[in-house]
Amino acid sequence: MITYYLKEHSQVGYASPVKNTPVSQKNRPNNFFILFILALIAIGVVMLAKRGFKDVVEYNDEGNARLTPEREAEIEQAKDRLDQAEVYLLIAIYDHYIECPLCPDGRLWIKEGEIAKIGTTVNTTSRYDKAFYKKHGVEYITYIRGSIELVLKTEIELLGKYPLMPENLAREHPLLFPPLNSKLK
Repeated sequence: MITYYLKEHSQVGYASPVKNTPVSQKNRPNNFFILFILALIAIGVVMLAKRGFKDVVEYNDEGNARLTPEREAEIEQAKDRLDQAEVYLLIAIYDHYIECPLCPDGRLWIKEGEIAKIGTTVNTTSRYDKAFYKKHGVEYITYIRGSIELVLKTEIELLGKYPLMPENLAREHPLLFPPLNSKLK
């Protein structure tokens, strides 16, 4: 079902799960991308204030201030993570009821192979713990990897077009978003 939807309904191009498939990008920055960068800057400022000035700044022999090598490495790692973001799908691994914040009774019957959530992350290994997957009866599948701008645009497109997915149209009461999503980011 996922493959059918992706081939038939995606304007960003077909990308099969777990494969890196190139997807076209617009040159104009996405509002979510800008907000994400501002959030990272805010987090950095808070971390700087919490850790202390002396923890990240050192002075050379001439008395000029510079960032410590550790701080420089932190900055590079944070920037690198933005280029290694991914869109993921949480897929039901068996038929069961799953929580659904937007459903009238707070839950939905989901079938094996259906999408429970569409999301983005820069922390692929620590996005969810094993207990989360077990509780919700889902598995994590990478849809596409790339820059944070690319993955945010792709996520918005997938979430926006979710109402047209065959699995959703087959429901008695189709949803606006997958059961574990509650908004168009």
